[in-house]
Amino acid sequence: MQKKMSLAATQPEMKLAGIDLGRDINSTGEEADRARAEIWQRFQDEDIAGKIQNKISDQIILVSYRPRRPPVYQDPFRYYMAVPVENNDNLPKGIEPFTLPAGAYHKFTVENGSPESVSQKWSEILDSDIERSFEPDYEIYNENSMGTAANEVDIYVAK
Repeated sequence: MQKKMSLAATQPEMKLAGIDLGRDINSTGEEADRARAEIWQRFQDEDIAGKIQNKISDQIILVSYRPRRPPVYQDPFRYYMAVPVENNDNLPKGIEPFTLPAGAYHKFTVENGSPESVSQKWSEILDSDIERSFEPDYEIYNENSMGTAANEVDIYVAK
């Protein structure tokens, strides 16, 4: 496996409010791509960002996490899509809280934020030998990119 270049990033804890896909994803590749498209569609159709009053930015965060503690590489993972919030008080019905832990991450930037480009970057990351903790990883989208090629996407992989 070839080591891919990434930037080191120490990130503070981030409180989120959003939706969970609600099912396990057992493999990367096409299954993960379909699940990513499914949660994006639901996030848009239900106007999740518009329902959250205490958001602190227009960024959209897509988290991939392993529910079992401690996480292991072979565990299924889930998607959670959200916006950063000041706190998780008084969330609307159907909106779930999530806290990304503070920690060290590898940061990868996808210049073309299309779903295909993000999927390709994940393939490169997963084929690399970078150090991973299998704690939550996440992607940051600007609200106006919403899964298109309009803007770059930052991917944070937990060390």
